[in-house]
Amino acid sequence: MEDKFDEGPRNYNDESSVVEFDDHDEDEEKEEGKTDDDMDSSDDDNEDTRSSKSNIKRHTRTQSLEKATVIPSPKRRTYRGPSLEHVGEMPTTFKSAMESSDSGKWKEACDSEFDSLQRNDTWEIVPLPKGRKAIGCRWVFRVKENQDGEVERFKARLVAKGFSQKFGVDYEETFAPVAKFTSIRVVLSMAAKYGLMLHQMDVKTAFLNGSLNEDIYMDQPDGYLDATQPDYVCKLKRSLYGLKQSPRMWNQTIDGFMIKMGFKKCESDHCIYIKRDDQDMILVVLYVDDLILASSNNELLKSTKMALSKRFEMTDLGELDYFLGMEIKNDRKTGMVTVQQTKFLKSVLTKFGMDNSKPVKTPQDPA
Repeated sequence: MEDKFDEGPRNYNDESSVVEFDDHDEDEEKEEGKTDDDMDSSDDDNEDTRSSKSNIKRHTRTQSLEKATVIPSPKRRTYRGPSLEHVGEMPTTFKSAMESSDSGKWKEACDSEFDSLQRNDTWEIVPLPKGRKAIGCRWVFRVKENQDGEVERFKARLVAKGFSQKFGVDYEETFAPVAKFTSIRVVLSMAAKYGLMLHQMDVKTAFLNGSLNEDIYMDQPDGYLDATQPDYVCKLKRSLYGLKQSPRMWNQTIDGFMIKMGFKKCESDHCIYIKRDDQDMILVVLYVDDLILASSNNELLKSTKMALSKRFEMTDLGELDYFLGMEIKNDRKTGMVTVQQTKFLKSVLTKFGMDNSKPVKTPQDPA
């Protein structure tokens, strides 16, 4: 069931959110105990003083309130190195990556990506045909962290500049489904109720498994020009990250394979696959290139993993513990699956400069 909220986020900078204080203060309450004669004789002398005190008090309270409700500006995006001590900016180009302090790690990541592209026979080097225009490409860099925020590895991805593709020439259909978050929560609930094992797998360079129906030409990637044919271009044989049709081609490829393995698609979510074997069953959740496997039988789980690894280049991540920013723990003994987002919450606090704030049990007075 989807989470529902009674009201949307509050805009603390809106004038309607400012609290107004009454001018009635303690000094005025003391004045009420005086007689009429005393009040008449002291009104003229104390009127300016009371007004001044009230204004000062009002100004101090309002200023304090405004200061407390101002949200700091987000900090600039940075990443932590493997030592967890050095901090640097994420490179945006191949040149900046090679000039950074982590150039060795970025070069290793680029080499790994390029080798994977070559193994998958992603393109062939050809002269650009007359009347055709080659699309560009660029390197995208990021560091992959675990659920504790520690750096696991440096990643580099070669991405085609799909925004320059022309409809009807370079692509046709583009839609590709992903598993709904509601469906993911349902699978986790089933695991808790029926004591299912939860495992996860990742498809390496998933989009390269999809074949293209169109002729697409792309510039050679920075840092990896063919020395014998530097003026030639890449004629793509397989879908590449960044192309508009790549997600669709990949989904069609793995969908066909899952059906061939004997899985059936869920009618309400076409990225949930189920397979029954006598009294046992296995569920597969597909979110682009990330998979959750929920099974009641260990042998059925192993055979499914083996079949997937034989067809695609997979990474077996073992028991499910971190998926799409969610920290997941499956306790089959107690029949409880817990989901939390500690890393995400800490990143939000750090982003707005509130990582040193004191925690409270409830965000506001429940009364």
